[in-house]
Amino acid sequence: MTTAIRLVRHPETFVPAGVCAGPVDVSLTPGGKAALPGLILMAHGFSPDTVISSDAPRCLETAHAVAGPLGLPVTVDPAWREIAFGSWEGRRWEDIEQEDPAGYWEWMEHFDQIAPPGGESFEMLQTRIRIALETIAGQGGRHLMVTHAGPIRAALAWVENRPLRQAYNVQVPYSSVFDLVWEEGKWERLPYFYPGPVRSEMVSR
Repeated sequence: MTTAIRLVRHPETFVPAGVCAGPVDVSLTPGGKAALPGLILMAHGFSPDTVISSDAPRCLETAHAVAGPLGLPVTVDPAWREIAFGSWEGRRWEDIEQEDPAGYWEWMEHFDQIAPPGGESFEMLQTRIRIALETIAGQGGRHLMVTHAGPIRAALAWVENRPLRQAYNVQVPYSSVFDLVWEEGKWERLPYFYPGPVRSEMVSR
């Protein structure tokens, strides 16, 4: 059985520079909305059996935009939400550092193992993403996931067997797309990456 998964990061959002933003409720910018037609075209070329989304409004808006023309419902799965930053959520990084420099720098050095107060470590994030991937792998078919940069980095690190300390070495721009395949009991990342917006010639494979 073969399972194909396409990971799609939502388009641009209203998140000010320098702000710690995880599952915070933010909307797509006008530029983000302008990227939706390209993502609709991309989804049509992929022809998924299901469209699955994080429960964040920015992902749901994207998911409904791509699923509608395909005649597919959107399945909401909180496992694909962004990493939780707990009490740091929505605050400026420089304010966090000034208030708790020891905690801030400990997290910066060991973000894979250490969680912000009330939040998640990257290991915790990867655990829920791994479970979600394993669940979908057993279903076969083609699945499009609308999610965030953190879950995509965690998924790629798991599939490629890379240390989580290297997760941020992978660039995941807004509207970027990554393909994974499960076949014969193993994962593989396909050489398929869009920095977005997506152009029509990119969907022919």
